[in-house]
Amino acid sequence: MVSALPGVRTDVLADCGVEHMLKNCFHRYMAGGRKPVRLESPLPGLERHVSCNCALHAAMKNMRSITVYGVRNERDNQDTLYIAMHPKCHKRAKNENDGEYFAFLVNAVLSQIDVAFRKVAALKKPCADEPLTNNVPSTLEQFSEREHEVMHWLVLGKCNSEIAEKLNISAFTVKNHIQRIYKKLAAGNRTEAAEKYRLLGA
Repeated sequence: MVSALPGVRTDVLADCGVEHMLKNCFHRYMAGGRKPVRLESPLPGLERHVSCNCALHAAMKNMRSITVYGVRNERDNQDTLYIAMHPKCHKRAKNENDGEYFAFLVNAVLSQIDVAFRKVAALKKPCADEPLTNNVPSTLEQFSEREHEVMHWLVLGKCNSEIAEKLNISAFTVKNHIQRIYKKLAAGNRTEAAEKYRLLGA
């Protein structure tokens, strides 16, 4: 979460039920053909949490609208959702939603943001009775030398083709290594794998 509002920070999401709103936004985005969509107040899903007193919900009640953007990652077969919230005092630009120029700007800016965010590990809040390294192997010995080499470049944010070039192997071979690494780390994506790999002291 990127915000200048007091108290509205990423760690708030761990204790705040915003999943319903996010799911609604995602369904609207998909229904619109994976194109940017603006949702006016009242925001979808907010009605379920009117009693929540957290900084995030307090801020959401003062939002005039939200714009939902998405980035499709064909390599991982995933959609990443980005939601921009606009306060009631926000002045909408005259041609903000006009034509192809707006779509071009959104895609150009979001592609850069998406690349940067994929290099940042997701914030995780472990349960009080659950160790931080849950479902993670206790040692690095389970990994082959080649898997360590693949992970070295994956942690640095390199894509499969770049890793293949660095190691002088095919992108298909890199993909197979990464799939095996996912299983060993019980990871669902590259960001989670990189974070769990770091937790092992690699």
